[in-house]
Amino acid sequence: MARPHLASVVEDFRGIGSRTAVVVHRGNRRYRTTYAELATLAGRFAAELEVRGVLPGERVVLWGENCAEWIAAFFGCLLRGALAVPLDAAGSPTFADQVINEVAPRLLVGDQALLHTLENPRPPHLLFSNLTRSLPAAPLFTVAPTVTQETPLQIVFTSGTTSEPKGIVHTHRNVLASLAYIESEIEKY
Repeated sequence: MARPHLASVVEDFRGIGSRTAVVVHRGNRRYRTTYAELATLAGRFAAELEVRGVLPGERVVLWGENCAEWIAAFFGCLLRGALAVPLDAAGSPTFADQVINEVAPRLLVGDQALLHTLENPRPPHLLFSNLTRSLPAAPLFTVAPTVTQETPLQIVFTSGTTSEPKGIVHTHRNVLASLAYIESEIEKY
């Protein structure tokens, strides 16, 4: 059965439960996040967007190293219909400032060291390192009614074959077209 939108993956995460979804190594430590924990954090991030009044179609910049909090923020955006604008953690502060000026995000979410390099003024921000402590306790799993396969879900900046990166808008359908085949084949295993 075709997914109605990519936000439906969060419900899958809830169903998978205690299986490990993400492992992050920080120094000598290993931090494990289950699918259920990831889904709950995504729902809590969606609740934070609701509290902040971030509306469907508004932008949220994500700038940080790969981690469970990054994934949760991305899926939290999908639940509320906000457009995620992921930036490469290895990207320059100058490029990040250009993207921020172009997309006019309502919120920045990222690593403290990266966000600290940005010019002022900037929109409100949250740190990945503080998400589990700063988000509302109750998750919001209800998908915004505006979210469909045609809804934009992210803006990815890529240069392709040109010299200046441009923001490419992906819809839920764009990503689901690739995901459907992978999901149908992986079920065999």
